[in-house]
Amino acid sequence: MESLKALLYSELDQLELMTDQFEIEKKEVYGDWLAQTYYFVCHSTKLLALASARFETDRKEFHYRFAEHIKEERGHELMALNDLERLGFSIEQFDELPQTKAFYQSQYFWTTQKNPISFYGYILCLEVFAIRGAVRLYNKVCEAFGPESAVFLRVHTKEDIHHVEEAFRHLQHLHSDEFSQIEENMRLSTYLYKEMYKAIAHRRAAS
Repeated sequence: MESLKALLYSELDQLELMTDQFEIEKKEVYGDWLAQTYYFVCHSTKLLALASARFETDRKEFHYRFAEHIKEERGHELMALNDLERLGFSIEQFDELPQTKAFYQSQYFWTTQKNPISFYGYILCLEVFAIRGAVRLYNKVCEAFGPESAVFLRVHTKEDIHHVEEAFRHLQHLHSDEFSQIEENMRLSTYLYKEMYKAIAHRRAAS
C-alpha cells in the first residue's frame, strides 16, 4: 500500500507542476477543459458498472463498493456541462480530443481484458488530484468567472476526500500482483490526463 501511495503522489506531483502553468483563467481554455471533462466523465458510471459486474463472487466488497460509487457519480457530467453553458459556450463548440478519448477508452481494456481491480489506478489518479491540484484550479476559476461557474470543481475538491479514504480502506489487503496492475494503470492514466491538458493548451494557443 505504501509503495502505491508513494507512486501516486510522485505521479501527481508532476501533474500538479504542469497544471500550475495551465491557463484555466482564460475563458476558452476553461471552456475546453470543461468540455473534455464532460466527455470523459460521461463514461464514469459506465466504467464503474462494467468493473463492478466483473468481480468474482468472492470479491463482493469491491462489487458492492463500485456499485455504490455509481450512485455517487451519477449526473456529474451535467455539472461540467452546466458550468460550460454558464460561460456562454455549448458542447458542440469543442471537439473531443484524441487524448481525451485515449484517457477513458483505455479503461475499457483494463477492466475487461486485465482485472477490474486495475480501474482503481484511474480512480485514484482523478480523485487524489481533485483534492490536491484541482483546488488551485478551482481558486483560479472562482477569481476569473465566479464560483457559480465552478460547480464541478467545487464538488470534486470537497467530495473526493471521502472517495479517496474509501478507496485506500478497500485496498489494504490486495495481493502484490493486483497492486502492480493498479500502479501500471495509474501511470498510464496520469500520463494520458497530462496529455489532455497539453492538448487543450496547444489548441487554445493555436486558435
